[in-house]
Amino acid sequence: MGKLSCVGAPPAAVEAVRAALKRMNVDSEYAAEAIKTYGYAPSYYAEQDTDTKVRTALSVSPEIRTFIADYIHGSSGAADKW
Repeated sequence: MGKLSCVGAPPAAVEAVRAALKRMNVDSEYAAEAIKTYGYAPSYYAEQDTDTKVRTALSVSPEIRTFIADYIHGSSGAADKW
């Protein structure tokens, strides 16, 4: 399974992007502009374990997968479990 980051990117480039994101997190000028543009100031997580954390956050347990599949297909009374 591939990574969520740019596979094959030079380590120096990856570190440069991480450093830039960390600087953005504390840049009040960026925050002010982001609030005007987006309505909020995003906060970026840019550590070495980013791929792992994102994959974990986006993973769905087998039980939830089964529940959703049953719900979609209308079987096993999944709708009644809500």
